[in-house]
Amino acid sequence: MSGLQPKVTLLPTDLIFFKRQGSTALVYATMANFAQDVLNDIRLEPTVSIADQVGDDITVSIQLAYSSGDITIDDQKSFTAFLTSDDAGAVLAAAAPSGGWAKGSSGAIINLVANKYGLMQTDATGLVKIVITESTSKSFYLVMIMPDGLLYGPTEIAFTAAGSV
Repeated sequence: MSGLQPKVTLLPTDLIFFKRQGSTALVYATMANFAQDVLNDIRLEPTVSIADQVGDDITVSIQLAYSSGDITIDDQKSFTAFLTSDDAGAVLAAAAPSGGWAKGSSGAIINLVANKYGLMQTDATGLVKIVITESTSKSFYLVMIMPDGLLYGPTEIAFTAAGSV
């Protein structure tokens, strides 16, 4: 076998040694405890802020933070996001917003399905802003999939057509 290593599967009951960041002590615990204690410290959680509609545009700010709250994001992070048409977040929107979505003042978007499913890339502080444009009265729901596979959302983004009350 040229350089291939056997696959190792760790079970929740397996015992492992690990060292926490900033400590020289080795900790002996089950894999389940490791996953809860250490991996939770690096889990990314989004905070979504929806700005008021200006014209046909709504700016959505997504700020990532580590769930432990005591580690500052100091590098770009990526996650996927998509727009749904239902409040359960289970169905990809049949039609993208009429004006699409675009990168705002922070981060970037790589469209995978035009203007409704893409890879979001934050700036160095974990922030991405997207501008969604819709000319009719319509709601979309934003769903985000973090790198660890956890889903967040759906978060409603409601548009009002110009001239509507």
